[in-house]
Amino acid sequence: MASELLLLLASGKAPNVWALGYNEFGMNGQNTLGGPINEQPALIGTTVTIIPNRGGNTHAGYIKSNNTLWMWGENGSGELGGNDKQPRSSPTQVGALTNWNQLAMGNRFTLARKTDGTIWSWGQDAFGQLGLNTQNIDYSSPVQIGALTTWTYVAASEYSSYAIKGGALWVWGDNQYGQLGKNNIIYYSSPTQVGALTTWSKIFGGQNYAAGLTTGGALWMWGENIYGQLGNNTVAARSSPVQVTGGGVWLSVALGSSYSTAAVKSGGTLWQWGQSYGLVPYNSAFSTPTQIGADTNWASVYSSPDWDAFVAIKTNGTAWIWGANIPTLTTPYAPYGPTNQNATFRSSPTQIGSATNWSEAYLVSDAIILRNASNEVYSVGFNSVGQLGTNKILYNTYTSPVNIGATKYLDGSCSQYNSLFIKKSNKTLWEAGARFYPITGGVYQTPGTLYSSPVQIGSNTDWNRVFTNCGANFALTITKDLYAWGSQSSGNLGLDNGTQYISNPTQISGTWEDLSQSNINCYHVLAYKFNPISGIYAWGSNTGGQLGVGNTISYSSPVLVGNITSKPKKLSANNRNSTFVSDAGDLYTWGNNFYGQLGRGNRINASSPVQVTGALYNDVSVGENFMVAVRTNGTLWAWGDNSFGQLGQTNTINRSSPVQIGSDTAWSKVFAGQYYWIASKTDNTLWACGYIITSVSPFDFVIRSSPVQVGSDFRPTRGAVSKNYNAIFVS
Repeated sequence: MASELLLLLASGKAPNVWALGYNEFGMNGQNTLGGPINEQPALIGTTVTIIPNRGGNTHAGYIKSNNTLWMWGENGSGELGGNDKQPRSSPTQVGALTNWNQLAMGNRFTLARKTDGTIWSWGQDAFGQLGLNTQNIDYSSPVQIGALTTWTYVAASEYSSYAIKGGALWVWGDNQYGQLGKNNIIYYSSPTQVGALTTWSKIFGGQNYAAGLTTGGALWMWGENIYGQLGNNTVAARSSPVQVTGGGVWLSVALGSSYSTAAVKSGGTLWQWGQSYGLVPYNSAFSTPTQIGADTNWASVYSSPDWDAFVAIKTNGTAWIWGANIPTLTTPYAPYGPTNQNATFRSSPTQIGSATNWSEAYLVSDAIILRNASNEVYSVGFNSVGQLGTNKILYNTYTSPVNIGATKYLDGSCSQYNSLFIKKSNKTLWEAGARFYPITGGVYQTPGTLYSSPVQIGSNTDWNRVFTNCGANFALTITKDLYAWGSQSSGNLGLDNGTQYISNPTQISGTWEDLSQSNINCYHVLAYKFNPISGIYAWGSNTGGQLGVGNTISYSSPVLVGNITSKPKKLSANNRNSTFVSDAGDLYTWGNNFYGQLGRGNRINASSPVQVTGALYNDVSVGENFMVAVRTNGTLWAWGDNSFGQLGQTNTINRSSPVQIGSDTAWSKVFAGQYYWIASKTDNTLWACGYIITSVSPFDFVIRSSPVQVGSDFRPTRGAVSKNYNAIFVS
């Protein structure tokens, strides 16, 4: 996704608006657009003979003809294998060995096989997916899995691993949905055999499900099956392999990130099943293989680990894409709110360029890596973390504040796609960036516009506060009326209807005071209502108990959280967690707790608010699986995931209880992003910690595991930090 940093900073009594960071959708309001993209394939390697059977979510690699291993992209867990956690924006050799023979990638981890038949792993190990009989220990350089020298194949999925030796299948890692095929949902941190079959030839990993081909071309699948992605004419999950309906001989298989499967059958026909991104009607579900078109010259098919697209190559060497598009088919690039109405989704395969010598491909985080018959590797697409390998990342990016005109603003909020503003002079509402529209027949509906400078929304002149997250927008009036509009998913607009997109602000009944201002959260909202029944209310997705209502049922209209009636000092939420600080300074947390992010000294999930005892707090903010908070004595504390050093402890060790960051007692406000936080002190300095931007030319990120100063004369009183690297502050 986008990686941007926006700061709305104020000076004096009348706030000026300033912006810095990445400007893909024009959210900086500079009347310019800029995106980290290649619209046509760019050469990034020669003499390449092996590419992965699956790309990482945000990292990539290949093996050259001399059996050297090269990798690039994000590296927060050491997944690039270079004995550090610094990202790379161009292919960089892993060590000096010349005996690498196969490569597979999951989410933040890597598997590889050597010519001597040994298998190796490195990166994140949250679920035991490295196979080293450990858990929650990251490795930034290759470590051998066991001592065997008879492995013939490795494969990876999101957090699970697979390998073949002697035709038998061995698995380890995450198994929440039975994706290891062991007929159970037990996690394994070292290789364990699946059944007694000894004719496995290839394995393919998807999101919570997997597939395998036997030497005879039979296709078997297992794991989650909510959309029929296992192809066995049911939607029931299977924790052991089941053969795909219709049998036949299959040549190539690709498992998508959103429960969709594509495959090439003998005879060169192309098929798809599960959630549909290439079949009509769009976004429907097929639980048995359904043919795409009538062509009989398809050779292979590939899927992305984290976006809904497939790429297939024909026997004539042409490459084709369908589903969620990237900039191979549109100029200018606009993947999430296109001015070209057909730019984002393709409901049938569309050719990528005109080349006729492509031999294989893989996908990684909105990008395609292609190898041709001359052993040259090209990349095309999105490049937020350097996954294109072109030695550059972002364009039109700002690392110091840039004034958005002379207009004074009362309030502002941002997401990774858009920003909202309220003008101070007349209390009118304005927006900049990408506006989302519902999908119909695989294309965006009109107008689907990008705004590179603020445009007014409606004509009301009584707006007071704004909030936005992932295309869902909210605004409060001076009289405490709450309005919602934008994209609706899992009921996150709170309007209790199934409409995909609400184009105009629509009132949510009641009298409201404030909302959770943490914009890495896309699917649920917290708000305080004081009429007719006062208390904290929540709505939206509740798969992890993050609504705090004692269950995991999602709600599309506001529901009261427990019996809390006191007005909160602060509400904050992300996709899986929620928290608030009461008027008295008591801190409550709930939701998912895999990384200990609830701060209670354990990893037990909670579907109702539970107090974090031991201290009183003034402020709290939720990041991606971590929290950071300011106590009433001015000290700063953090807990949860620490993969990027965001807990400020000069290390990357996770913590399940609050740990103090330094010894300062002058902290004032804190705002958490996905893997970083920004905080202010009473001396008006601004500080950051975690995975942060360091430069524009060349653009780069760095891990800071202790706070570093990023500004002075800044003292925000309100703010929002969105997913990845944009923020908005008001003094």
